[in-house]
Parts: sequence; C-alpha cells; structure tokens
Amino acid sequence: MTADTPSYGSAGTGVARGWRGRLLHFLLPAPCVACQEPVGDGAAGSGAGLGLCARCCGLLQPAPADAAMAGSGSYRRLLWGWNYAPPFDQVIAALKFRRLDYLGTRLGGELGRRFAAELDEVEVVTAVPLGWWRRLGRGYDQAEAIATAVASRCGSRGRPLRRLLARRRTTPPQSLASFEERRRNLEGAFAAKAAVGKTWRGCHILLVDDVVTTGATLEAAAFALMAAGAGRITALVAGRTPAPNEARGGGSCGNL
Repeated sequence: MTADTPSYGSAGTGVARGWRGRLLHFLLPAPCVACQEPVGDGAAGSGAGLGLCARCCGLLQPAPADAAMAGSGSYRRLLWGWNYAPPFDQVIAALKFRRLDYLGTRLGGELGRRFAAELDEVEVVTAVPLGWWRRLGRGYDQAEAIATAVASRCGSRGRPLRRLLARRRTTPPQSLASFEERRRNLEGAFAAKAAVGKTWRGCHILLVDDVVTTGATLEAAAFALMAAGAGRITALVAGRTPAPNEARGGGSCGNL
C-alpha cells in the first residue's frame, strides 16, 4: 500500500468502540440525534438518513440549490450542503463524538448527489486530515468518511480518493478562535504529500471537510496543495456556519 493510498482500518480501542456503537444502533430503536425522540419513518428530503426525526428534518437549513461561494486565496470555490445550525450541528456532533460514522457516508452521498454537475470536472478527491491522536481515539476521520462517499459519486465512474495531505502538528481547538487566531494556529499545520507533484500536478482537486466557519482551515490545507503543484481546488463541506448578518431561519429542536 502506498503512502498516499487511503486505509480505512484503524487499530486500537477506537475501532472496537465504533463497532459496538454501530451494533447497538442497528439492534435498538434509533433515537433522533438532536431531540432523542424516535426517528420513525417520516424523515424525508435532504435530511433523510441523517439520524433525525421528521420534525427535526423540517428544521434543517439546506443550502440553496445554487449555493456556492467564491473562494478566498488558495481555493477558488466553496460548496456546502447545510447551514451549521440546529439541528444540523447535532448531526455533526454525533458523527464526530458519538461514533456514528455511518452519518459520514450519508452526508457524503447527499453532497455527491446534490452537486453532481459541479463535481463532474474534479479529477481527485482528498480530505482535510484529522490529527493522528484524534483519529486514533475516534477510530476514523469524519472528513474522510464524507469524502469517501463523495468520491464514489463524482462523474459517471467516481473519482480516486487519495490522502494528499498530512498534519505536521496538532492544532488547538478552533471553535472559539477568531479568524486571525485560527490563521496563526494553522500556519504550517499541513504538508502536501509527494503524490501531488508527481501524479496530480495541475489537476483539479476536491478538498472535503465536515464544517467551515472562517475558512482558515480550508485555506491552510489548500495552500499546501497549491504549493505542491495542484492546478485548481474546489472546497466542499457538509456544513457552513452562517455569518452573523445572515438570516438563519429554522428554529429550535427538542432538547438541543
């Protein structure tokens, strides 16, 4: 197996805990990841399969059909699936902290379906990598889980998924940091692997992550890819945190 080829097996207790969680999920009635009410059979639309009940699905804020933003700096375009607001934030929390890794597959599948036309030109897919310590504890990388499903739906035959980035160092939690603090924290945090220059030089790379807030993480990762020879980068995330002046809509959901 080459250094840039994904490996989806992880050793350690994280994997064992993940399998136990999946087994319990399939054996027991599944509660809504947001309000804990039974999911039932009523979930529909862009929230179907995301672990939400019908009521919480109705509170999701999908991105508009033409949702896309011009990138800033190293990536040219940003696509996103949902606003990162209740109850979608609980879907991401369940994926990251409750070991419901199947949610990554379902998020990626929906993103791939929704942005099929935009992703047709993509030549290779990669994910913003999780630090090795967090990956070991979690048992998987949530961004890579999303990217795996997206890659299989790009074009008529899918696109290769490659680990083109490595984290040089662990960064502190970014959720409460300003853009400038995030930017400083992430300086030099990512390194592109040799495969970018050797195999994917000049190519259109799709960079996938779970959530974008300020864009500092995507910019740092995209910068490393461009410096190594990437031709063009499109960023795709499951959730985007709305700016303070944007209308959020939606509402509260149960015990969020």
